[in-house]
Amino acid sequence: MIPGVDHDVLNFFGISLAALRIAGGFVVAERAWALLSAPEAHEARKQEQAAPAEEAGDSDVGESAFFPLTIPFTTGPGTISVAIALGATRPRGSEGLTEFFVGVSAAALAIALLIWLSYRSADRLVALLGHTRARVLTRLFAFLLFCVGVQILLTGILDAFPVLASGR
Repeated sequence: MIPGVDHDVLNFFGISLAALRIAGGFVVAERAWALLSAPEAHEARKQEQAAPAEEAGDSDVGESAFFPLTIPFTTGPGTISVAIALGATRPRGSEGLTEFFVGVSAAALAIALLIWLSYRSADRLVALLGHTRARVLTRLFAFLLFCVGVQILLTGILDAFPVLASGR
């Protein structure tokens, strides 16, 4: 990240970092809540979207090829807001900046590798676990994701209203 770019973009739109955290936390928590409260409906929608190309019309083939199921979960608005919020909390001086970027880059590479492995072996993992255990794990991860979203939201609220953080 180029220093100041994240704040310049936010300032251009008149968005505070606290507002970004509140909105991003809400989006992450909402998506997790949807997974947590109705995983069967979510699975049915995924199956419908992943219908074979021969069932789809010619115009639908290009859309489904460009917009696979993985994109909304890995680069959606929650991901973007979290990335901006994390980038905004980087060290301001030159001290610690290299370590910050090395750590963020290593984390991004590790997450990309985990996503690739997960998507590549998801069918085998579900077959190994069985449908019930896979559903239990999905709900557990959805709950953890919900907690992350709520934490981001809470951090934004405390940033927007510092009087709440002081306990007055």
